[in-house]
Amino acid sequence: MSRRLNVTARETLRASGVSVAEWRTRNDMGDTWLGDVCGCPDDRCIGLHHAGPDTCECLPALLSDPHWAGAR
Repeated sequence: MSRRLNVTARETLRASGVSVAEWRTRNDMGDTWLGDVCGCPDDRCIGLHHAGPDTCECLPALLSDPHWAGAR
C-alpha cells in the first residue's frame, strides 16, 4: 500500500480541479491515501490494471464518472 500518489495522479487530479485531500475524502480514506499510487482507490490496482506506475486509466475514468462530478 502506498501513502503517496504519484506525479501523474496528482497532475490528473489538479487538472480535474480535485485536491488530493478531496480525493481521499471521496474515497473514505481519512487523512491518509491507502489506494494505489496511480490514484485508484484499490491498492491492488498495480499488477491487475496496469504494469507501470503511470499507465493506469482508473483515475481519469473515475473522475469522468457522473457520480464523482456530483460529489463536488
